[in-house]
Amino acid sequence: QLIRTNVNNDSPPIHEEGTNANDSQPQFQHHHDPFPQDMCYDGNGYYLNTAGEPKKCSWLINSDDPTDETRRMQNCGYPHSEYPGGSDLGRMCKNTCGTCGI
Repeated sequence: QLIRTNVNNDSPPIHEEGTNANDSQPQFQHHHDPFPQDMCYDGNGYYLNTAGEPKKCSWLINSDDPTDETRRMQNCGYPHSEYPGGSDLGRMCKNTCGTCGI
């Protein structure tokens, strides 16, 4: 996410075109909010699983068979598994996946 701003307090205001009065280039400041996948918690939304279907984190552990780990194995991105890349769902659900330190 980029936020248009003045570089410092004594900079002239940014014009409607997004340029500084003394410069033809827009002045931007990078704004970074940490993504949930950078931390050890689960996102609250719906994320795509390996089949491209939107699912919540709870879907990873709520199968009909409580011993079935297929959903987690395919989506969580365990380094030495058959699916090391995982899915968006697995990257956003690190707590449910148990991949906080990975």
